[in-house]
Amino acid sequence: MVFFIVLLVATGTLRTIVRNRDWRSRDSLLRAGLETLPHNAKMHYNYANFLRDSKRPELAKLHYHTALSAHNNLGTLLNSSRAAEYHFLAAIRYSADHVNAHYNLGQLYS
Repeated sequence: MVFFIVLLVATGTLRTIVRNRDWRSRDSLLRAGLETLPHNAKMHYNYANFLRDSKRPELAKLHYHTALSAHNNLGTLLNSSRAAEYHFLAAIRYSADHVNAHYNLGQLYS
């Protein structure tokens, strides 16, 4: 029994040490988040904000685009009109010229 407790504590300690590396900087934390959740729109949006603040606009645009596409794509997959509307409007809120989100929102309202 003691062996399993020691093993559990050792495993938790090792995991904490490894995870602490992710928290060293905003960049490493956000990159770790993207590795864990590569299809998460909010992660791409937050990373894009970081890149913008770091004066890397071209890379920021890529992640903003990924975030917007995720909202639009999620909206098309949902069976709930209300939930789909939320995601189409989110894509438009972040990028007023997001043609597909406007089109999909129009289809939803028609």
